[in-house]
Amino acid sequence: MAERPRVGLGLRAGAANRLLLFLVGRLGLPLAGVWVLGTRGRRSGRIHEVPVIPIRVSGSDHLVAPRGTTDWMANLLAAGGGRLRRGTRIREVLAEPLEGEERVAVLAAYIRANRRRNGRFFDVPANFSDDDVRRIAAAHPVVRLS
Repeated sequence: MAERPRVGLGLRAGAANRLLLFLVGRLGLPLAGVWVLGTRGRRSGRIHEVPVIPIRVSGSDHLVAPRGTTDWMANLLAAGGGRLRRGTRIREVLAEPLEGEERVAVLAAYIRANRRRNGRFFDVPANFSDDDVRRIAAAHPVVRLS
């Protein structure tokens, strides 16, 4: 059986997510821009929560799926929006998928801002160019939140 991916402090990814859900979602700690995204499941209809890192580019907040097309991103797009939460602060958001050069600009900004946390999910060199980001852009969905 393959070993589960590990993140900071040697924690498994699932354990780290549960810890972040508690610290950010329940306690409301402002940990490095992390929010809890709640979306309704496409099949189950249940609310699923996952820690996310919104990024502000050109005056708008965006979400990037570093691991590619994931369930949380598919749920967000299918529902057309969701809810960002940090403790008792709740923000209802609508999600609009981005394409083209706008997507490249947001993806490049996200990689620069989160290289230490999520850089391993992006197949770009340390000093990447817009062409490097264009090459990987199709594998990483990006949405604008409003």
